[in-house]
Amino acid sequence: MLLIVKTLLSLLDILFPETIIKVVKHITPMFNKDLTPMYDGRVLMNQSAMKDPAIVAALNEMAKRDFAPLPTPNAGVWNISDRH
Repeated sequence: MLLIVKTLLSLLDILFPETIIKVVKHITPMFNKDLTPMYDGRVLMNQSAMKDPAIVAALNEMAKRDFAPLPTPNAGVWNISDRH
């Protein structure tokens, strides 16, 4: 997938050399292989996420309920529209 994106960016760079595409080509990939399994392997986290107090607090609350989804009040279909 990354190879396809790089190829497309190279093609755009040839066709439109004056554009900002050159900046995008130098961005590092978002995903890396430095992920640590946490919460019995249910969550993969990098070091940055492990140090973020908001992420840790959210994951701790989710772990308390065994990562089950929260109940939805008034479940069903809500038709929200300006046309009545």
